[in-house]
This record gives sequence, structure tokens and C-alpha cells, in this order.
Amino acid sequence: MFELVEMIHHKCNDSRDSALAMMQKDPAWRVFTEITAPMLQKQSSEMFLPAVKCLEVAGGETDAMLRIKNLSAPAKTPPGVFELRTYQLELGYNPIPKLIELMAHGLPSKLASDQKKKGTLVGMFFSDVGRLNRFVEIWRYVLGVSQIQTLFYLSAGDCLDRLP
Repeated sequence: MFELVEMIHHKCNDSRDSALAMMQKDPAWRVFTEITAPMLQKQSSEMFLPAVKCLEVAGGETDAMLRIKNLSAPAKTPPGVFELRTYQLELGYNPIPKLIELMAHGLPSKLASDQKKKGTLVGMFFSDVGRLNRFVEIWRYVLGVSQIQTLFYLSAGDCLDRLP
């Protein structure tokens, strides 16, 4: 089964509501939804906030949308592939803040282990609306092979220089 993940940046919940209201009034959007509805088995919507502390530790832009724009700038490499890592955490009020602290602490060594810089952290986010206690990482790799090599680097430790 194929799954399409669409990420839309909204400045706030009100701007999301306004955009949805405008789309529902647009005749072209209504035609699009009529055509695509039979293809869908399931559709869901969740809202996430950026884990700013993790983005600060990762370096570069702390605004997740600007990070994404910088990755797709014309002078940069081809679009590549994106990996979406999703974590469903235990119930309670503390899991997300605890995980953000742990991620921020461990992220420098995670980034340093990819010595050839084949993977780029696009963003880290936590759920605001939708399923509770979800944490998402988005990584970009120039090619699928880069993703495999980077994952190998993360697990291989001192064997990093053996791969091209």
C-alpha cells in the first residue's frame, strides 16, 4: 500500500482554518477532492510544533520551514529522498519534554557519526493536535543509497571509512 504524506506549513491554527475554508469554496479544489476521494482508504490530519531545542543543537536555521526552503534552493543538490521517523511515546505529560532533552543531548554525536554528510536533518517536531505524544524526525538524503550508508555509519562506529 502506498502512503502519501503531505506537509503544509501554517503560521498558526487560525491561518490553517482560513486556508481550509478558502479551499472548500474553490471549485477546482472541490473537483480535485471528488476525483481523489475514491482512491483514498484513509486520510488523517495532525498538527506538529517544531522541537526548536533540537534544531538549535543541530545548527543552522531553527525555523523548520526555512530549513526546508534552504534544502531546496536551486544551488543545492537534487531533491533526494526524505525519511520520516515517527515515535509514539507513552502516555503522560512528560514524555515529549524528556525526549526533546534526550534528542538534544544525543543529536551532536548522531550528526558527527555521518562524517560524509550524506544525511541532513530537515526537522524534528512533536504533536500539538491529533495523536498525543508523537515525535517526528525528517531527514533528507541525496539518494536512497546515501540513506543506507548513513544508517550503516550510525551503527558501524569505527568502520566509517570502508564505504565509498
